[in-house]
Amino acid sequence: MSKDSKSRMFSVTIDNQDLNLCFSSPDQEDLFEVDKTYRIIYSEAIRKGIMTEIQARRIHNESGTWTEQHDKEIREFAQNIAQLEVVLRASDPTDPESLQLASNINTIRAEMMSKIGDKQELFANTAEGLATEQKMHTFIARCCIVKDSGDRFFKDMEAYKRFVSEDPDQMSLIHKEAYFYEYKLPEEIAGEWAEIEFVDRLNEEVKKKNTKKNSRKTKRKAAKKTTKKKATKKKAATKKKRVAKSK
Repeated sequence: MSKDSKSRMFSVTIDNQDLNLCFSSPDQEDLFEVDKTYRIIYSEAIRKGIMTEIQARRIHNESGTWTEQHDKEIREFAQNIAQLEVVLRASDPTDPESLQLASNINTIRAEMMSKIGDKQELFANTAEGLATEQKMHTFIARCCIVKDSGDRFFKDMEAYKRFVSEDPDQMSLIHKEAYFYEYKLPEEIAGEWAEIEFVDRLNEEVKKKNTKKNSRKTKRKAAKKTTKKKATKKKAATKKKRVAKSK
């Protein structure tokens, strides 16, 4: 498991109250329990005849549902995205071709993520997949802590199981944060994608243009107002002179 001391803080809503949580680095006892969970679940899966990842790969390869070619496609998607990202990050956000490039990267990434999802689905029910999933549950139960007090959020595994069944939405949030912590992923994983950064740069350019446009518009209004005032004053002065002459 991750060796970082603590994860970033995140909040869950319990009984209409926000509670700040984070993950602490597992100590030796935690590591022992997490590893024990993996070994127990893996052994049980093997006894039940659930295939290993190696067996699953061989079966999927023979049936054609997942082959080395599929893995190669994912690698090619990743390489293509990496190359295009370099070009996009150096591009002018106001160039129409840059917008098209960002769209192309987004399409390729969606295809790659779909492929990765297909692979995960095919291999999730292997002995390793099931053991890894249960290992994560043990990690969350033991290492999710209340930020302010430093106490464990879950008193024991039974409390964890009750929370899973009673509040699946908040549990989903906790599980997501645990996944980010374990695999050291950024808070907003998509935030580092070149196409997302491009959109941010494009929005900044639009804001700058609108600011300049509004500034010019304000100046024109001010100039028009000043001209109108001068004309009004001139008209009033002329009228005053006419009145004086008539007397």
